Amino acid sequence: IRNALIKKGWDKGIVDRLMNIGDKAGIMMLKDYLHYAHKHNHDIDKVKKELIKSGWSKEIVQKVSKHINEEQYEKKIRVLIDYTITHLENNYSHNKIEKALIKKGWNKEIAHKIVNLGRSKLEKKRLEELSIYIKDLLSKGHNHKKITKHLISKGWSSEAINKIMNSK
Repeated sequence: IRNALIKKGWDKGIVDRLMNIGDKAGIMMLKDYLHYAHKHNHDIDKVKKELIKSGWSKEIVQKVSKHINEEQYEKKIRVLIDYTITHLENNYSHNKIEKALIKKGWNKEIAHKIVNLGRSKLEKKRLEELSIYIKDLLSKGHNHKKITKHLISKGWSSEAINKIMNSK
């Protein structure tokens, strides 16, 4: 409706006031529209040109488009980190995961960083789980030495165990 009124010669400011569209609301509408265009694989350059032609400022269209591109890139990175964690939990090697990411078109440096982020998040998750487990054993009266011996036999490092034990 907004664009149709502006095309018919209505002043953009008057149309926006009548439709109660402030700058923030207008930008949100633009952002939603560009998200929709990205999601449905529209030619984004063509969409941006059409938006500018219909009265949107080139600067605003480019800013919002850049922001959407950054959001989508961050979302892809989060998905890849989750992918990495899942595969690490299923005993895939770091090298194999990195090669799979490179094969999918990610450059080597980014693939390496993604795998390292996944490793770091998984390690943090495992340490949190270990901490809960140790706390539970201690609350049941098990002694530190037996817990430590048992966990070392299961592959945990004495440093990780001691760090958790000393924080309890």
